Amino acid sequence: MILNNHHFIFIIINKRGVINMKKKIAIVFFTILLTVLFSFVVFGSSCGTITTNTTMNESIFSVGTCYSIGANDVILDCAGFTINYSTGGITGFSVNASNFNSTTIKNCIIVKGNVSGDETYGINVYNATNSTIQNNTITTTGDDSYGIYIGELVSNSPI
Repeated sequence: MILNNHHFIFIIINKRGVINMKKKIAIVFFTILLTVLFSFVVFGSSCGTITTNTTMNESIFSVGTCYSIGANDVILDCAGFTINYSTGGITGFSVNASNFNSTTIKNCIIVKGNVSGDETYGINVYNATNSTIQNNTITTTGDDSYGIYIGELVSNSPI
């Protein structure tokens, strides 16, 4: 099995080094099945809840929300890598920085991966103080999709 650009290719070779023609249909079916099953997998660094300072080392794709801040005083440095979020067309955020204070999100290239899905914000900040959003490039598409959404109870947060 070979994984390349998130597509699976299975090669079955018989004893003489020739691909068995009878198995080609099974190979195609199995490849399609695995592609569908793994379409919901996050590729790249792991998305999830961040509770410590984090520096990305590769671009990342997520079906919905990628990162959620889970503690005060957390820095997310994307180091110029891309967060491609909401690729499944569902509501989600690249980074949800709500309910925690003194969060920094910097050096990110943020792209919404699917036109569909409402309320898909690049960076969502709600009920947080002293948060910093710095040096980010954000591209969104679709209705009610904002690059940066600043909700209620946000103060002292430079952008």
